[in-house]
Amino acid sequence: MLKKLDHDYNRNGKVVDCRRALWKDKPLDLNTATREQLTSLPGVTGVEADEVIAGRPYDSPDQLVTRRILPQSKYDKIADRLTAKK
Repeated sequence: MLKKLDHDYNRNGKVVDCRRALWKDKPLDLNTATREQLTSLPGVTGVEADEVIAGRPYDSPDQLVTRRILPQSKYDKIADRLTAKK
């Protein structure tokens, strides 16, 4: 796969997965992310994004589970795309 302009392209030049490519190289900071950025993560709803924002600040991404904002199964799918900078 080739990478161009935050999109993943297959050999035919077609976009494969824009959202995955967006966070692949730059994790999303839970302490500064917008609602739109949070809902672009696979499976994250608007309500969950609002809860993430209301629960700031975070010391580590796994606090989304310990604070019961996301279930473990959903967190496991997006954990590699998250960070919590201080």
